[in-house]
Formats: sequence, structure tokens, C-alpha cells
Amino acid sequence: MSGDVVFVCGGPELIDKVEGLWKQLTLNSSRHSVDFSEHYASRCFDQRRRELRSRAERGKLRIDIAREAGSGHDLGYCASCVDADGLGTIESLYVHEHARDRGIGDQLMRRNLKWLKENGARSVVVFTVYGNEGVLPFYYRYGFRPKALMLEIKEQ
Repeated sequence: MSGDVVFVCGGPELIDKVEGLWKQLTLNSSRHSVDFSEHYASRCFDQRRRELRSRAERGKLRIDIAREAGSGHDLGYCASCVDADGLGTIESLYVHEHARDRGIGDQLMRRNLKWLKENGARSVVVFTVYGNEGVLPFYYRYGFRPKALMLEIKEQ
């Protein structure tokens, strides 16, 4: 990884700081989704903010932001949570397209997996959009394996 990246980490106080990156993640999800692109395109950050705050209230939440040291531009982020039953979840992971292949995603994942373990996660899950299978080798590197395929009936 390049030495010009700093990581800011915290909890719920950082939720609003990732809004721009979350919107890019949602656009990316919309582009990749086979059947639910409109679902991702229509999501708003207010809803996501409520979801993350709710997870923080029921367990623990961590957010890491990768930031370019010189410019202060946010390059990526990872949000994760662990609940009272020891289930850890990588809630969101996104690295801006122009910042990929610099090891930023790797650092974000490693930092969050370490935090999850230190905070009592006995198992960890991550979800990705069906149609974005190209990301699977990235997750495999950390030991993730497919467990289930969720199917949903689209709203009429």
C-alpha cells in the first residue's frame, strides 16, 4: 500500500462522513445488480444512516475511512458491526475506482476483521450484490466462502 494514505477510525460519529462514498457504492451496486438495480438506485442515505445507528445501538459499530494524506480526499471506507450474539458483519466496503489496486481495500478489510475478532465476533458475514461476482476472489482471500444464495420476489 502507498504511504500517502491515512486511516480514520471511529464509531457512529463517522456515519455522516461516509455518505459520499456510500452513494458511490450504491451506484456501483445498481450497475452490477441483475434484477434489483432500481432498488439500489432508489436507496437514500437517511435510511442507511438509521440502519447503521440501529446496529450501533444493538451492538458495536466501527467505521474506517481511508483518506489521502495530502489532499484529505476520502478514498474508501469499511463499516462493520458485531451484535450481542457474536455475529460480525462487514456492513459496507468500498474503494473509489481511481484508488483501487493500492492495497486500500486489503487494509480496510484487515483492520475491520481484527476489530471484529477483538470485539467478540465468533463468525463474520459479508453480503455482495448478485451480479458482482468479480469481487468474490477478494473476499476468498480472507476466508469467506459462499454459504447461501438469497432469492427475493421483486415488488410489483
